[in-house]
Amino acid sequence: MDKEGIELEMGCIEALYRERVLDGRVRFVSLPGRMCSPRIMDTFLGFEIRAGSRKVVCPDITSARYLVIFTELGLDRVYIPYDPTRTARILPDLEHSFRRVKELSSGDSGSQKARRRTGRTFAKLRDRLRKAERSVAEIDSC
Repeated sequence: MDKEGIELEMGCIEALYRERVLDGRVRFVSLPGRMCSPRIMDTFLGFEIRAGSRKVVCPDITSARYLVIFTELGLDRVYIPYDPTRTARILPDLEHSFRRVKELSSGDSGSQKARRRTGRTFAKLRDRLRKAERSVAEIDSC
């Protein structure tokens, strides 16, 4: 496990969220609030994310890919830009950093120890994202 690499990638995700998502017009989307392996489903009316028995409806594939990351992290809600073109510009960097966090925290094994380590890493990342939201909210209220 590469702790410095994980910290670097978590910092990238936090910075992307703070500086490129929370800096513009956003809305929040409710998510299941537990770590899971979500799937994107193509439906007649758009897309939906299935996380266990819960479904989150998405208007487009870009929004679905964005929300899958935060659903897998186990967040209960997340902010998403109103403008899907902003989401599309953020998404490649966000997906890359998230993939690296998963790779570095779990290593090559799917052992229970690796899953616990990944869970702890995701918990730290959730805390960092919540702090980013609070710090932006404090700035906006001034």
